[in-house]
Amino acid sequence: MSDPTESKARLILPLTTRQIRLRYLTIIVLCAIGVMIVVGFTHPFFSLTPPAALTDHLRSQDPAVLKPIRKAFAAKLLMIGSYWAVCIVLTLLLPILAWLYTRDIQIQELTARRDIWRELSGRERSRAGENVPEDTAGGTVAGNGSGA
Repeated sequence: MSDPTESKARLILPLTTRQIRLRYLTIIVLCAIGVMIVVGFTHPFFSLTPPAALTDHLRSQDPAVLKPIRKAFAAKLLMIGSYWAVCIVLTLLLPILAWLYTRDIQIQELTARRDIWRELSGRERSRAGENVPEDTAGGTVAGNGSGA
């Protein structure tokens, strides 16, 4: 039998430029998601407590004064919602990147298998070309040896 380290070395496929790009993109997306989560949970802007002017005990203020405060709070909620939507979209991008990476590996594996089969068939053809005179001389390939 052959050396097991040789067979293991043959199984390792080199990384393509697309696989390297997908790895870097995955790392960037993961880091962005991590930073967004940390900032979203720790930054005071993301606090959902309403302004003091909108609390129940201060409702006696003029509605003209409260209207811009309500709009500002609604805009803040919209920005927070958009922020978390971007975080979710980045998270949903990860399985797509994994699928693309897996697909690239499958294509690379199929190409390697095809090359192996082509190499084997080329060897068989060369062996068959060398062995044809020997096989036909015995009568086993051209006929059943009956001579009729």
